[in-house]
Amino acid sequence: MTELTKTELIKENQRFPEYTAIREHLFNFLDEQTLSIYLEIYEMSIQDEFEKNSFYGYDFPVLDAITNIGMSNEESLHQVEEALSDFIQRYDLRHLNYQIQNLEQQYYLKQSQAMTIDEVIDTLDLVLQNG
Repeated sequence: MTELTKTELIKENQRFPEYTAIREHLFNFLDEQTLSIYLEIYEMSIQDEFEKNSFYGYDFPVLDAITNIGMSNEESLHQVEEALSDFIQRYDLRHLNYQIQNLEQQYYLKQSQAMTIDEVIDTLDLVLQNG
């Protein structure tokens, strides 16, 4: 079964398959090409008519996958921030502010860990020059 076919089944049935299966499925495809699909699935999952498991909310694993895509590069970070901000506005999902802050923290922490000492010094020099 192709990826789009699985997504279409989720849309058609207005529910996810068993919880652990969806989590595993989402984390197999973490790239910018799937971001729009995951955003669409997330939006569906927060709708009232979407079938929800009584114990687990399916919006959380989708949101985790979206967050992981946002950590891949700066362009994805901004795309995810913009999309989550849109959800905050349209659906009054204020808890997503925390998700955005957490995403930014994790992204910049990851970036800072990847820099060498020389890169940090060069960046600081550049900031001080333009300051």
